[in-house]
Amino acid sequence: MSKELFNKLLSPDQCFKKLLTFLIKNKQHFNYEQVVHLTSSFARFIQEGYQTDLSLQVYDHLGFINPNNNPYIQFLDILKKKHRLDQDIVEIGGGELPAFSKYIAREQLKLGKGTITVYDPYLEFNKRELHYSYPNLRLVKKEIDLDSDLKPCDLIVSRFACDAAELIVEQADENDYDYFISLCACDHMPYPFLENLEYLEDARNYREFIINKSRALAERKNCDHHLLPYDMYNDVSPIISVQKRLKK
Repeated sequence: MSKELFNKLLSPDQCFKKLLTFLIKNKQHFNYEQVVHLTSSFARFIQEGYQTDLSLQVYDHLGFINPNNNPYIQFLDILKKKHRLDQDIVEIGGGELPAFSKYIAREQLKLGKGTITVYDPYLEFNKRELHYSYPNLRLVKKEIDLDSDLKPCDLIVSRFACDAAELIVEQADENDYDYFISLCACDHMPYPFLENLEYLEDARNYREFIINKSRALAERKNCDHHLLPYDMYNDVSPIISVQKRLKK
């Protein structure tokens, strides 16, 4: 990864001690494999910027991320160029420890308008445990489907929507929601991949399927459809932005 994610103004040793303290204090929220992952991959994060969804959420929460290269802030900056934040926003797949929603909530409070609701069946923390004092932020431990009522909702967002991508596209089409999602690099096949090239081809095919489906549904409803690059992830994780056209 070309951009440094670790804030070099911090002491790696002190950060690692802070990570261990956090994991011990919140041991009820992490299984053994997750603890091993977060501690064993910390050195790679420092040296190479290596991160997974979970580690990035934890490291961001603990303040380890370089603010100039924070992936959540980068994603938010792109979002703000296409969509208003002063509305009711729903994030699908916020993760065990929601991070992106925190940045949306802060911006909405500055604007004096807007709410952000996060849905994830694997949500492990509540607002009190995260020390989140945002009255406009709601965390919901729930898996959604096509029949789920997301109201109030004007806009759906998801960073690396993964398996939820098609569901978001269909939910938005069914209920006339705008949406802004980045696609993941998974192949979404029911079998384990054997050849790297085969995996990459399946992943590419899945992304093309979601892009084409979203474009077709957007055109059917006369919505604006945009495919945007996502900085360091643009080769494998393009962003789909769909927005209702304003009436003249």
